[in-house]
Amino acid sequence: MDKRPARPKLIVYVMKGNPGCDRLERFLVTAGIPYVRRDVFAETSAMEEVALRTRGRVRLPAVRIGDVLLEKQTPASLSRFLKKRDSKSP
Repeated sequence: MDKRPARPKLIVYVMKGNPGCDRLERFLVTAGIPYVRRDVFAETSAMEEVALRTRGRVRLPAVRIGDVLLEKQTPASLSRFLKKRDSKSP
């Protein structure tokens, strides 16, 4: 039985038609990483969530993992972050 703690939910803030957002979502799907998609223009509450955490400066795609918000993520940068975080888990 796997005793590792459950991976925190990833919330991905995107904008329809943004190439960087599309690339990040394709990476997550291909890698089999579950996430919740929030479109900042389709959902006012999603824009507010990001704007509050970034003092109004929204750089997409952004990924929230627990209390951490990572802005302007690429597949490579998110992959590095997840590997580093997972290596610290017991």
